Amino acid sequence: MNGFIRKRVQSSTLGEKLKKSRLDRRISLNEASRNTKIQVRYLEHLEGDEYSKLPADVYTKGFLRNYAQYLGLDPDRVVTLFDKEKGIQKNIRKDADEDTEKKKVKVSRFIVTPRIMGTFIVSLIIFTAFFYLYNEFDNFVSTPRLVIKHPLSSHETINDSHVHFEGVTDEDNEVTINGGKVTINDKGFFSSDISLQKGVNNIVIVAINRFGKESKKEFFINSNVADDEEDILSYDEKKKESFDVEIVANRYLINVVIKEGEREVYRGVVHPGFPQKISVAGDFSISSDNGMNTIVSVNGEKKGALGDLPEPVDSKVFEVKVDENSR
Repeated sequence: MNGFIRKRVQSSTLGEKLKKSRLDRRISLNEASRNTKIQVRYLEHLEGDEYSKLPADVYTKGFLRNYAQYLGLDPDRVVTLFDKEKGIQKNIRKDADEDTEKKKVKVSRFIVTPRIMGTFIVSLIIFTAFFYLYNEFDNFVSTPRLVIKHPLSSHETINDSHVHFEGVTDEDNEVTINGGKVTINDKGFFSSDISLQKGVNNIVIVAINRFGKESKKEFFINSNVADDEEDILSYDEKKKESFDVEIVANRYLINVVIKEGEREVYRGVVHPGFPQKISVAGDFSISSDNGMNTIVSVNGEKKGALGDLPEPVDSKVFEVKVDENSR
């Protein structure tokens, strides 16, 4: 006995850390895929440290940042660990390949004859034609590539009247954002600044290939920028003459229209987790495509659901009383 005790020190890999963080939060791979918009197989490759099965680094790092943010981890540290571990894996594969090459010592006895050359050329032509037809068929039956690099999350709240989108698709595809065409460069990259209205903005990005197949991404961007009309009023005037109406989507997104008399003051989508606040000056009405899912509050006082059933409600009127003593 030499008096020393050996201890084995193990360090978790990046994939093990991601998997542990997900399991600690009791989140399944399918649930994580739905919330992050990352395919399950890519999540499995990330958690299994199977970096060689992942797409190009520019996309993988986007996945990692999105996944790390979803799991409450530091995105920059996660990407740094990825670069480090991928470099180690690359060096290990390189050493293994070099050892294999050293063991292979062969003397070629192959002699090229005209017959062999002719057979090779015919085979190459057949293979090229087959590959072209297979590629065309694959493009016909599969959906086009559409990767959004910014923003990474499909649900964001920003203090701006514009949001910047960047993405990558195949160079011969057509891309539209809310129906408007976007220019694509020779590498398939596109970008566009989209104007926002106050509240939740539903933005749809579609990529269409020459066969009419399409891929679609939806984003819900909540803009906190105040309306110009609200900026004109002073704080005291708002307090005396306006009422704050808050619309909450209980479980599902809803389409809402709010009117003061015949004047429309708001029309848009309200998404769960993103309450919509509107100021009105008097009696108003609310229309929704799902009354039971539409929760209304006036000046902080809950009025309850717009309807008793999950069906459309048209122009339900709310009367508001002005306190004459506050004038």
